[in-house]
Amino acid sequence: MAAVKNKLKAARTAIGKGDFSAAQEASLEVLQEDPSNYNANVFLGIAHLELGQQDKSEQAYRKAIQINATSPLAWQGISKLYAQTKQWDKHAESLDSLTHIFARSDDATKCAESLQKYVDVCRQHLGPLQVVTALTLYLPTSDLYPVLSSLPPPDITNPDATTTFAAQSAIQNGLPIVQEIVQILEKYEDAAFIQEVDKRRKRLGAPSPDIIRQEVGYEVWSGSRLQEFYNETINHPNTSDELRRETESKLFSHKQRLMSVIPSSGEVSKRKAQMSEELEEMVNGIVLLGVSNEPVWRYYIEGQDIYSLEEYDVAVLQKFVVLFPYSVFSTLILAYFAYTGIPPTTDPESPPLVTIEYEDSFDAIQDSYNDLPDSVSASRILVNAFHEDYDYENTIKVAELGLERTRELESERGKVFPKTRRMFNVMLGTSLVHYYPPKHHTRALRTLDDVLSDDEANIPSLMGRAYILQASKDWSAAAELFLRVNELLPDDVYEGIRAREEHAWCTLQQGDGDVAANELKAVSEVLDHLEGRGPDQARCWWRTGKCAWQTGEHEQAYQCFITALKRSPSFAPAFSDLGVFYLEVADPPDPNRASKCFQKAFELDPTQADAARRLAESFAEEREWDLVEVVARRTIEGEGGNDQATSKHLPVNSWAWKALGVVELNRKNYPAAIQSLQISLRGEPDDQAGWVRLGEAYARAGRHAAAIKALEHAKALRPDDWICPYLITDVQSQTEHFTEAVASLQSILDERPSELGVLIALSNAHLNNGAQQVSLGFFVRAEVSFLTAIEVAWKAMETNSGFSRIAWKIIGDSLFRYSAIQSPRENQRLSDALVTLKEILEAAPSIPISKPLVDSFSPGIVSALNALEFAVATYEYRISFGFYDDKAKASAWYDLGVALGSLRGRNVGYHAIVAQDHVIRCLKEAVSAEPDEELHWIALGNAYFLKNAKSAQHAYIRSLELNSKNVATWTNLGLLYLHHQDLELANQAFLRAQVLDPNYPVAWLGQGLVASAHGHELDAERIFEHIVELETTIAEADILYALRLFSRIVKGSQDPGVTRESLVPAFFVLDRYCQERPNDESALHLFSLVCERVGHYDLAVELITEAISILEAKYEESEDPAIEKQFTIANTNLGRLRVTTGDFYGAMESLETALGLIGDDDTTESRVLRTQSYFVTGLSEFKCGDLNGAMESFQLALSSAGEDLAMVGHISVLLAQALWSLGGDEARESAKSQLLQCISSDPENLEAINLLAGMGILTDDDGLVDAALSEMLSLPLDQRAAMDPHHDVNGLLVKHHLGQGDIPRAFSEAQKGIFAQPTSKELKIRTTSLALQNGRIIQAIALLASISEKVEGTPAECAERLRLRAVAESLSPSDGAEPLRLARKAVKLNPASFEAWSTLAFVQNTTIQ
Repeated sequence: MAAVKNKLKAARTAIGKGDFSAAQEASLEVLQEDPSNYNANVFLGIAHLELGQQDKSEQAYRKAIQINATSPLAWQGISKLYAQTKQWDKHAESLDSLTHIFARSDDATKCAESLQKYVDVCRQHLGPLQVVTALTLYLPTSDLYPVLSSLPPPDITNPDATTTFAAQSAIQNGLPIVQEIVQILEKYEDAAFIQEVDKRRKRLGAPSPDIIRQEVGYEVWSGSRLQEFYNETINHPNTSDELRRETESKLFSHKQRLMSVIPSSGEVSKRKAQMSEELEEMVNGIVLLGVSNEPVWRYYIEGQDIYSLEEYDVAVLQKFVVLFPYSVFSTLILAYFAYTGIPPTTDPESPPLVTIEYEDSFDAIQDSYNDLPDSVSASRILVNAFHEDYDYENTIKVAELGLERTRELESERGKVFPKTRRMFNVMLGTSLVHYYPPKHHTRALRTLDDVLSDDEANIPSLMGRAYILQASKDWSAAAELFLRVNELLPDDVYEGIRAREEHAWCTLQQGDGDVAANELKAVSEVLDHLEGRGPDQARCWWRTGKCAWQTGEHEQAYQCFITALKRSPSFAPAFSDLGVFYLEVADPPDPNRASKCFQKAFELDPTQADAARRLAESFAEEREWDLVEVVARRTIEGEGGNDQATSKHLPVNSWAWKALGVVELNRKNYPAAIQSLQISLRGEPDDQAGWVRLGEAYARAGRHAAAIKALEHAKALRPDDWICPYLITDVQSQTEHFTEAVASLQSILDERPSELGVLIALSNAHLNNGAQQVSLGFFVRAEVSFLTAIEVAWKAMETNSGFSRIAWKIIGDSLFRYSAIQSPRENQRLSDALVTLKEILEAAPSIPISKPLVDSFSPGIVSALNALEFAVATYEYRISFGFYDDKAKASAWYDLGVALGSLRGRNVGYHAIVAQDHVIRCLKEAVSAEPDEELHWIALGNAYFLKNAKSAQHAYIRSLELNSKNVATWTNLGLLYLHHQDLELANQAFLRAQVLDPNYPVAWLGQGLVASAHGHELDAERIFEHIVELETTIAEADILYALRLFSRIVKGSQDPGVTRESLVPAFFVLDRYCQERPNDESALHLFSLVCERVGHYDLAVELITEAISILEAKYEESEDPAIEKQFTIANTNLGRLRVTTGDFYGAMESLETALGLIGDDDTTESRVLRTQSYFVTGLSEFKCGDLNGAMESFQLALSSAGEDLAMVGHISVLLAQALWSLGGDEARESAKSQLLQCISSDPENLEAINLLAGMGILTDDDGLVDAALSEMLSLPLDQRAAMDPHHDVNGLLVKHHLGQGDIPRAFSEAQKGIFAQPTSKELKIRTTSLALQNGRIIQAIALLASISEKVEGTPAECAERLRLRAVAESLSPSDGAEPLRLARKAVKLNPASFEAWSTLAFVQNTTIQ
């Protein structure tokens, strides 16, 4: 033990000298002998700390504290350590421990010093709650207070006299400490509330802000200690009165705020009720003492649960005004006092208050209400003011808001206010009764029934319910309720006497006029003695007059009505009935006075529906439609109908909505018209005329489906009304359902055969139907439609000549459209129609332009040109009738100008001359008569198109100024630019047209022509292909597409991807074109060539023969060399086609004709034709057995080809094939010689090389094969690939080796091809097939893996790849489902492939096995 003490002494001495290493060593030696030595651990902690070993120092101090926690040495040391290392929370903890250690040892001074340090650290380095915790140690509730209270009082004059001045001051007067705690907590709670609300508000799926604030408020304020410190402040002896009042206000606000966020349900609801009781007790005390605290007083007043304003304690309100004269709530109370006549104060010594006059009281109440958004009292006062002023709309709004505020107040205070709720419900229900009755009666009834369930004798509710029964015509039930009210208030001169009057009115409506009259007289006797009851007196006298009117005593009723107006000159119902008296009873009737009475009644009260309707009818008879609209709109406003579009309530005055709808329909405001007519029909669903008007409005608005439904409904209401089917046909015509329109109109004519309007409509429907049929390619149907339109128009003129101008226009339009059909088939009907027209037109004196055209017509075989001639004559004859207006004049001249323009386009003799002179003049007349019609400008631009480009451009641009969205104008402008080679402007115009209408074919045609002009032929072909796929197409696009497709395929005929199916689209397009234009010899010739390519040889011969006939006829008429050249080419092609069909003699005849026409012409084209003719002649002779003649023709063909290597090579190949087909060694040797000679002249003739190699393979002549292919194989790969793009040489070599049975060499040759061109799909497919045939499955799969299944290509190519993959995978160990899927897909892509079906069968068989 002595050694330990010596070492401790040495450690202490070393620490005193600053030798901390020695102290550390001595302490450790002590601890080795005595590990639980307190002092050694303390010394070791000090040594470690001074040596900078903080962690070891803390461990030593903590061990010492564990040994003796009540000794201050270790705590003082560790406190110093934490201060140096700035671990402020642990530093504060150590200081707190020291404070309590010194307190337990009754060392007040050291306890106070430690506490002061503790508070300072918390203030400087820790949060507000730690500061509050430290400061509370100064308060009497602290366990340190008994020790600290032994400190002497502080010497204010010498604060530095002691080290505990702060603690002495706090103990002497703790109020500043409490105030500091309050300030800290207030600031902390406000910041915590705002921060947490903002944090939760940003969360995903967060509730409403109100709910967040309530939840956070409850979390923050429910555990707050502020109430404790507020009470301590209030109860502290040093608290001043001002501070006490301020703190009381804070305590009230804190409790009120906490109470508002406590949930009203669950276990915590009890706390809310308790808090409410505490607040009420506190508030009642403050109010009783008259303490000036506005929030408390307002809390008290707002918490009054009263039914009427009379239940307010006026003294309390007056006291509030005196205490808080400048408060907004005081302004509300003063305005209420002024409105009701209550004095603002009864205390003569009170200070002067703000004076509010009665005239300004209502506005002051409204202003105060707006400034008090959460006040139930403000809502209560304002709702009573509105109700007394009969402002039911605002009463409803304020009552609804008052109920909402009441619910919020109940939720906030945790108690109910049944009287307040009842008051607002009564105000709401009774106002709903009288606000545009009976619109809101359903809602009013629910509200009033809720009130009556709690208060059966509630007079306003009983009266309101009775009024609702009155409006629903339940007079008996209403009378019972009014009688009950009268019994409850027998002597009341307000509700009681009104209930008695209403009871009498109900009695009258039930048919007992005498009893009602007696009762009303009794009521009037009471009312006549009351001042200020003029409206009530007038109503009673008016009702007395209605009793007399019902019993037939009209004069007495008249006197009662006059008396009513004397009592109240603004009583509108009396004016209404006086008007009826003057109109229906007075002798003689006085419509003027009646109209004035109705006007007066309607001016006074827009709900006087009978007066309004009579007034509207009188205005309608005078055709004052603006006044009709005014009356209708005001009537609608009178019934509260501005929201009828979204309201579920039926309109009261359907006639007003209907009248408004008709007015809007005439103004072309179709949406408004539809809406008004719909509302009208909701009130009167069986109004057939209303449904007709609605259908008409729908149709004009473009809502055709709805129009049909409305008109069908109208038709069902009145099946005998033919107007509905007629309007339905109009809608069908607008939707281009002309066939249905024709059928409907014909059904009307079956019942009304002479109805002129229907005849004209039917004729026009046939015309439009024909135009539609032309656009769809149904030309025969179109002919029938046009001719029928003419016949029906004739019938209409025979029925009544009043519509002759319209009928002649329809006839002219029908003939004009008929003329666009190239080969009419209804010749007899057309001839009959033209003969009839000729008889009329010959007698017409004023058709100078078309007179020669009519005179030159002769019956018999007629053509489309005859129809066009008579269309011109008809249009000119129509002009001779004169015009009603400029629009008709413009239309007539426009029609004539367009027809003449079409006639000029035929370019036939006199026609072109006549048209050229007059077409522009006619169109100028049209433009002059109606310069705002875009079609006239378009036609004028078309007329100037070829003659004057600037004028044409001006006309098109003027049309675009009138309508910039006309697609035809933009297209025509683009064609004008294209014609003059301005491709950029043309392209812009076409693009604009396509934006306006993406399906307009002419715009696409122009775009294709622009692409072609730029040299983008493939793009042009794609555009033309798109045009022919449109629903509406044009013939020009058909022929352009077919020509480009044919040309491209002919140029790529050697491409294996080009098949017979590639020309199928051209076949169908040309078939459609030739049906529309059967006399186009060029189209027939092209169609013949397409048929040859797709294998329809007989049809090809038929078509080219027809083309030759047309060319022959044209040549005989014009002897044009170009036509002769076409005729020669056609005969050459006909000869070739006849060889194909086996007509060899016919072929030789055609070719002889061609050779005769070619003669000695040495042009390139003639040489080609001559060579082809000689060669095909040789084939024909060969087939006929004339070998000598054939050989002679072949030699002539070679001679004709001259030095043209391509032509010579082609002839040589064909000649060699012909010789080879003869058989025999001599012929075959001749064929080989021919090819060898050809190759020697043209070494790059791949066709000859391949043919010669093929011959060598067939004869097993390896030398010949090598001779044929050697030069080709010696070429560089790139040059070889350019000469042989389809790998024919490689294919021949593979087949050659296979024929010799040398499979490895064949496979090697195929691989060489792939190495030379590794991107070639064709070579890979060929090699894959070879690999599969020889069982090389792995190589086949590897090759196929390099070819994606989705590689682009023809369906046949894709099917071939899939087929090979299916075979490869079926032969390899794989999933059996995948090969089957691939084989089926190959069949789907190319169902005509025998190989694909064979593969499917093979795969299925392999899968089954």
